[in-house]
Amino acid sequence: MRPGVRHLDDLAVVSVESLAFAWWSLEQPINADRSAWRRLPYEDKRPYVTRARFVLNHSQDMPEA
Repeated sequence: MRPGVRHLDDLAVVSVESLAFAWWSLEQPINADRSAWRRLPYEDKRPYVTRARFVLNHSQDMPEA
């Protein structure tokens, strides 16, 4: 996540790529960065991209908390 962002609700606009990277980075060592994400083959990114697309496509259907 970007500095100062503590929750995804803090982001006004989230792209599929950014959300997928955020999920992936949570599972990585502390020094993982976007360049490591870019070097990954698509097959390794697929689960994160699929999850991000699902969440972003259905986020409009979720009621406000």
